[in-house]
Amino acid sequence: MNSLDAALRMHIRPNVGLWDPELNAVTPLDHYGQLSTALALLLLDEQGGGGWRQPLDAWLALGNGSLGHLPFNRFLLLLLRDVLIRRGAHEEDLGRITQGLARCNLKKRYPSNNWSLLAQLCRVIEAIPAQRSAQMKRFCRLLDRWMTPAGGFIDFPAHPQRGGATPMTYHHKALFLAMTAAWFQDDVALTPRIQRLLEWVDLCWDGGGYVGGFGRSTHALFGDGCLLASLTLLGLAGGREDRSGWPVMMDGILRRLQSQRREDGFYGLNPARVEGRCGWDGYMALSVYNAWFAAVLAWARTITTVRPIPRCLETVSLSRLPVDSTGNERGQAALIHDDRAGLLKLATESGLTVLFSTRGQPPQAFSQHEMEFRYSGGVPFHVRVGNEVVVPPPIRVGRETLVCHPVLAGWTPVFLVDERYFGLTDFTQAAVEESEDAYYIQLQGHPSALCRRPVEGGWPRLRAALDWRLLGGVWGRQEALRRERCEALWGMIKVRIDRRRLEVLVEVWVENKLGVAAVYLNPAGHVLTDHARACMKEWRQQPEGCQAAGLNPATDHGDEWVVMPILSALAPAKAFCHAPVVWSAGSVGYSLR
Repeated sequence: MNSLDAALRMHIRPNVGLWDPELNAVTPLDHYGQLSTALALLLLDEQGGGGWRQPLDAWLALGNGSLGHLPFNRFLLLLLRDVLIRRGAHEEDLGRITQGLARCNLKKRYPSNNWSLLAQLCRVIEAIPAQRSAQMKRFCRLLDRWMTPAGGFIDFPAHPQRGGATPMTYHHKALFLAMTAAWFQDDVALTPRIQRLLEWVDLCWDGGGYVGGFGRSTHALFGDGCLLASLTLLGLAGGREDRSGWPVMMDGILRRLQSQRREDGFYGLNPARVEGRCGWDGYMALSVYNAWFAAVLAWARTITTVRPIPRCLETVSLSRLPVDSTGNERGQAALIHDDRAGLLKLATESGLTVLFSTRGQPPQAFSQHEMEFRYSGGVPFHVRVGNEVVVPPPIRVGRETLVCHPVLAGWTPVFLVDERYFGLTDFTQAAVEESEDAYYIQLQGHPSALCRRPVEGGWPRLRAALDWRLLGGVWGRQEALRRERCEALWGMIKVRIDRRRLEVLVEVWVENKLGVAAVYLNPAGHVLTDHARACMKEWRQQPEGCQAAGLNPATDHGDEWVVMPILSALAPAKAFCHAPVVWSAGSVGYSLR
């Protein structure tokens, strides 16, 4: 934390506050970098200096039209106020906070559930004693609505019916928000909910230093900060007698973060070891996430040293240890499965750890111009062998880019039917079994549309405009839950994971049931990190009714592999596939061992 404190101070500029070295500009105005920096500097300055006021004043000087991320900024202001009151601050400083709070009005609902939960946490913190219990009950009701039975946080949709999107970074955030709520309202109702959220983290962990390769903000520093702060708030950084295996997880994350340290003192926003914004989402900013990381971790460390741990957290059981032996040596086997989320973790006696997406989840952004593979089912989104990660997470790809380079779809089979692009991303049938020798996964379903149809016609365009301007895109986001299916094709994926050998067998078969002309764009598609050992690859194709598509003569060389670097959050990595094939009847398939 000392080095990150120094990096933040080094990037403070007079009159503008926090500077972003990656953007070579002031930290994004509509974000929460300034107030995160203010909180971090206030807590980390052992000399009691006033450097924290510069980013706060820079944010206060912004016009109201420049403000954004209001739940985040309100939350940070509330933490600032709590620290200042505890320290007996001057009225002038408290007046700054009051001025800021007046600018951060909360809405009833937001596009992402993690924003809505954060807004409700603000209401819990601000409630007068007579109302705090009622606000906490609403906080718990929201958690119940947005958690799978196994404890995974559903970030979309707001009213999930059969499940939803559970990006792991925002699960860590939900855990942090629940932990924080406990420090402001010691309510026993939080204990079972925090218990489930905490135990679900094991599903995210590879036994080494990685805890989240699924969904948006893949392996983001934001999530690392939320998880480390959560475990700190639970007392795991301060010597609880039953520290168990959870500090092993913390130590692994911290060791991995050292490899993300940049020359300017900031951390890279994910573990990718390449230049630039590799694997970043468009909303990510270097200065913002580093400031948030410093702020939440500094606050967690401070609050646990000045106040006793709440009773509702003391009763959280740590008896279910995270699986930590398979990351570095052979030993412990485990199968952890959240069937509602369609996510599982397999750890074998041979030292292989596989994080796998089974059913598939609705993408949180379903657009006309980009294809989202980070929520796809049928995908191993993180595989670790010993000390090495050999399979990185999928990515989001621009439509035009994928048209030119279908190999970037990775493990997800992609098809072109009637000028529409479909991916085998969602499965209506899913089965997971185990024997003494292996684990088995079998999935079946129709391919789903990868892009929204263009908006055409007067009324649809008017409806889209009204949705965007008046409803914030609510109707548009709901289309992710109603994606078109390609009824002509039926796909099946079988996976066998050996328990004694370092071996994974993946078989994919796709049947053309209605006799349509279909192009399989990325046969045998898969992704490996650059330091993964060479795999033995076998291509198997049904001969009846198949022929080379000839769509890309540069790669149409029979058994040769199309290979291309992929900008994954764990880059450097490469994507592989065969040349496209077209068929109008029967099945095509392949196996990879």
